[in-house]
Amino acid sequence: MTSEYFIRLNPNNSTPVKTGYTFKTGDKGAQLKITVEGLDYSSTTAKIVFKRSNGTSVERSIAAANNVYVHTIQGTELAVPGIVVADVKFYQSSNRVSTASFIFMVIDDTMDGLGTGTAGYSDTLAYYQQEMLAAIANLQAQSAAYNASLASFNTQFQQQLNNYIAQFGNVGTFKPKGTYNASTTYKPLDFVYYNGASWVCRVQCTGQTPADGTYWQELVDATTFESRIAVLEKALEDNVYDYPIADEDGVVLTDEDNNELYGTNIYILATA
Repeated sequence: MTSEYFIRLNPNNSTPVKTGYTFKTGDKGAQLKITVEGLDYSSTTAKIVFKRSNGTSVERSIAAANNVYVHTIQGTELAVPGIVVADVKFYQSSNRVSTASFIFMVIDDTMDGLGTGTAGYSDTLAYYQQEMLAAIANLQAQSAAYNASLASFNTQFQQQLNNYIAQFGNVGTFKPKGTYNASTTYKPLDFVYYNGASWVCRVQCTGQTPADGTYWQELVDATTFESRIAVLEKALEDNVYDYPIADEDGVVLTDEDNNELYGTNIYILATA
């Protein structure tokens, strides 16, 4: 079992951080290492309140060392299976100045991450199902935005083509010719890809490098096209890592610096 778990909090963000960490009720000794954005550690003290799924809570004082709050799990924090919301409360001169929260899961120590019929399992399963549905809905919304953007791009492209035909006449058949080749003879409305952009031939030519002018007209540059593709890529990047991922032993795989999840033989915890 990993002995250190890294958590980054922002007191100005009221939404609890979803750590993706899962513990078992019998786990003890693991260290939660908490960094807080914009906090003056030298003048601030802190307490952490673990709010367990049965409505009970456990409060602990935590101390900072080298600008990191460290709490060693003693066991009672994990006594109840289910979702645990941990509120970290910050004080200056005995006055609470801010609070930041994070979430993790606790499963019964008889579970292996894929077990069934144990207390807290239903809550765990419902939580991950809810997270998955939310991620899917977000991806669908991003995909819709991408499709709308692509449709707009296609409309603009067609308008540019129609403007060209209106200006120079429909003197040939619009034909894609692939990547530009200096030894090829191109005719009007031949369409090539060169230097990160798409070009249409205006006047028959051979060996004339595509550039706006007598022989070529730029239709689509790489930046415009890539900005459309980036919409979908961003949607996938944002959502793929929303799922807590574990190995075959039920241990969450995580990069300690940024909590990005990874793995080869992976399982979504408690959903099989």
